[in-house]
Amino acid sequence: METYGQDPTRHRQSHDQLTGTDLFPETDRYQMLEKPLQGGMGLVFKALDQRLDRTVAIKRIRPEFAQDNQLISRFQREATTMAKFRHPHLVQIYELDSDAIGPFIIMDWIEGSNLASVLKEQGALQTDLAIQ
Repeated sequence: METYGQDPTRHRQSHDQLTGTDLFPETDRYQMLEKPLQGGMGLVFKALDQRLDRTVAIKRIRPEFAQDNQLISRFQREATTMAKFRHPHLVQIYELDSDAIGPFIIMDWIEGSNLASVLKEQGALQTDLAIQ
């Protein structure tokens, strides 16, 4: 499996010049396994937790939104709220942390398609499937 390293000079770059791999949290604990998936306001990295030998997702706000206190507050609230729940259909939150770029959440990595992709491919879901 290919892994992606970190650029040691990345914090000398402006946030506008950073690529997805440059936004991977600065830590020896996690190793990036794939390039990040990008959403409208954030990125999700597939990573290996080298201490616990498990695959995790690392979610972070894009740097251009890192100064938006309202968004950061909502991001942190998402993590603390989700961490209170235990259910087989919800991801488990392991950690909320931050580095020089901004906050990030460590959570379960779930293989498969995201809801937006499923809806685009299949259209509206049947009720019994949607509540699963």
